[in-house]
Amino acid sequence: YALAPEPTEEGTDEHRLLATILTGALAGSEDGVARAEQAGESWGRYLLARDPLARPRDDAEAVEEVVELLDQQGFEPSAHDTEIHMARCPFHALAESQPEVVCAVHAGLITGALDALRSDLEVEDLDVFVRPDLCVARLGRR
Repeated sequence: YALAPEPTEEGTDEHRLLATILTGALAGSEDGVARAEQAGESWGRYLLARDPLARPRDDAEAVEEVVELLDQQGFEPSAHDTEIHMARCPFHALAESQPEVVCAVHAGLITGALDALRSDLEVEDLDVFVRPDLCVARLGRR
């Protein structure tokens, strides 16, 4: 015997509602974009927490680990030297309405993951919707 939640109507997405509410709250705040990026960085560090003495042998390995993380999160990423191309945004509809907040979280996520890997790379720029199916994170040295 296990307690189960009541079934929801087909097509209902409670997580989207919560994400929309929180994104709207951050967008309306003076420091919302910075807070969104900080939250992304914290989450990126958490997801790739490693032994403090461990370090990828080079930048390419660090980027590949971040690409693997992004792939697990549904971004359909690929590495291109010091760029990460993301062919899918798991929050596409939300990113269209609040790109400054959603994209700041994504940039922070990448930077935080790189930091957890002890890389000195970070997101210098995030080109949003270069095409409808592509965002590009450009990496540079801290």
